Amino acid sequence: MESLKPSPENDEIYGEIDEDSDPAMQSLIDSIRTMGLEEPIILTLDGYILSGHRRYFAAFMLCWERIPVRFANVRRDQTQDYHRLLAAYNPQRVKSVAAVMAEKFIQSDNYTTEEDLLSREYKRTSTDSLDIMTVEGCKDVEEIGRRTDFLEAAVQVVNEMREFWPLQIRQIHYKLLNNPPLTQTTREPNERWRYKNDLASYGKLSDLLVSARYLGEVPMHAIDDISRISKDFSNIGFASVTEFIKLEVDDFLDRYSRNRMEGQPRHIEILIEKNTLLNIVEPICEKFMIPYSVNRGYGNPCLWRKMENRWRAGGCKPFVLLSFSDHDPEGFDLCDDAIRSLRFRHGVDVELIRIGVTKEQIDEHDVPSNFAKEGSTRLADYIDRTGSNDTWECEALDPEYIQNAIEDALLEVLDIDQMNAVIRRENEEKIQINKIRQNLGIKLHTMLIEEAA
Repeated sequence: MESLKPSPENDEIYGEIDEDSDPAMQSLIDSIRTMGLEEPIILTLDGYILSGHRRYFAAFMLCWERIPVRFANVRRDQTQDYHRLLAAYNPQRVKSVAAVMAEKFIQSDNYTTEEDLLSREYKRTSTDSLDIMTVEGCKDVEEIGRRTDFLEAAVQVVNEMREFWPLQIRQIHYKLLNNPPLTQTTREPNERWRYKNDLASYGKLSDLLVSARYLGEVPMHAIDDISRISKDFSNIGFASVTEFIKLEVDDFLDRYSRNRMEGQPRHIEILIEKNTLLNIVEPICEKFMIPYSVNRGYGNPCLWRKMENRWRAGGCKPFVLLSFSDHDPEGFDLCDDAIRSLRFRHGVDVELIRIGVTKEQIDEHDVPSNFAKEGSTRLADYIDRTGSNDTWECEALDPEYIQNAIEDALLEVLDIDQMNAVIRRENEEKIQINKIRQNLGIKLHTMLIEEAA
């Protein structure tokens, strides 16, 4: 025992070993007293401990004179990066938040070589000129004209739904049906112009909102069409290293959270029929950390395979799939198809709970109906199932109500006690992280001052 030398770097990474600060140490001492050392302590060729500092401390407290060891083919006095070597030999160690962080900093090896730089430089590959297309004529914005009442009603709906911006035109359409305006303002009100649940009224609303946005009556960012993809990379890259450091310091150790699904007895996911529900459903899924998928019509093998992989990675626990789709022939059949695909093609033991649109929700909120498409091959089955050929769309329900319905359903299938235990543990760890963040801030500031001196 006397010839063994603890590595000084161990205290720098993991902190000084102390029974008072390490509540698990007494358990380790008792275990070694009863069962002995099942794993030998690993030493460098010059006698420094690489792995086993806590076991060495326990043996020292037990006053042992001899312990089993084995040697790694390295010497501390010949190793340039001994901190990293020490961390590599201790992956199994149960570590505090501070120790984990120190270890990861030491193991970090991100840098750019001259070879990397050269591989990213570009040269022009062609001298051919590009043809510029000639476009003539103009495109004017249609004035609001006699659509003032129509505009006022649409603007009121957009403002009432500010929490859910950007909106889809379909959402505004259904909101207007609660108190349908006149699409034309005339000297004498004419019911001929009353807004209806049909394609003609929907087209008038689309045209109105185009003008309203260009004329500044409705903010451009209040409405979006998620079927038309547009992506930029302005949030990638920095104007200066100062900007990068400021952003990193502001966000450093500031986003920690535990997975809310940790220890849950069920695997839970949400399946929605349309992209128009995304900005409504996503905040609830993020809050509970529940996976979600969008069918956009019928799902395909890629979607079901992703669900299967998540289910298997989680231990093949009982799978509950919460579904939100239209109350129409396709909406019901989509749910059937999802379950059949997962069960019989992917071997997933799954049960589906339809949380919307339901007949109870329709009756409670007096949701306006549509007629099912006569050409639908699933219409007969839908009528047998529901007793009607009336249909209802998801967008006809209030977004806040949809959120509440999803959250209520989740609270029914989740183990609330387990989730609360995870949240409490997260809070305790956040307190530790915050202390580390404050101490690092002070030390970093001191270091920068010393570097500048």
